[in-house]
Amino acid sequence: MVKKIIKKKKGFTLIELLVVIAIIIILAAILLPYIINRVEDSRISRMTGEIRTLKTATLLYYNDLGIFPVRWDALFQNNPADPTSPNPNWKGPYIEKVPTNLANANSTNDKWNDSSPWRTPLVLVTQYNSGGFQFANQSGSTYNFFKGVALVVQNPLISGGNAIAASSLAKIDLELDDGNATSGLIVGANGVPTNLTFAPVAYNTDNASLVVLLQGLK
Repeated sequence: MVKKIIKKKKGFTLIELLVVIAIIIILAAILLPYIINRVEDSRISRMTGEIRTLKTATLLYYNDLGIFPVRWDALFQNNPADPTSPNPNWKGPYIEKVPTNLANANSTNDKWNDSSPWRTPLVLVTQYNSGGFQFANQSGSTYNFFKGVALVVQNPLISGGNAIAASSLAKIDLELDDGNATSGLIVGANGVPTNLTFAPVAYNTDNASLVVLLQGLK
């Protein structure tokens, strides 16, 4: 009689699987905060770069037309309110990103929804008449302008917390103020005031938006 030798298939034991799972959990706990921080740092860098681009764009726009833009698509299209009557002094486009999902077009508070790196609105706030334009930085110093254009990075509440972390707004402030968060024309504010007076608000308060003066004339 010939005996058949049955070879047992090798596999992982329950203890070995549990050890592997435990190692994966430990590695994930170590790496996840690093990955999250890298993603947030990328958003901060993108927003800082976009603000600097807008500073240049609004300055060039003013040099060409003598006024600040009151709507986002004016930086990309010649006279979007009436494309059949282009302005001969317009030398744009002044920005590369095509403005879409706009609200309140042709007003002094033109909102561009879902356009920040955090998918929150960016609002272009423009003032170029005798009404004045008051700005303040985080230290409370105030500045009055006859003409001005500002960017509001709105920070809505989501699930009981701000969509953008206070530390992220502070880092952008610090970066644009050349390392000094108490100087320069950047301020936290609760939304967009109708009277165009921006009083400082701490970034860790509810709805604390980042407001940046892009250009201003005293």
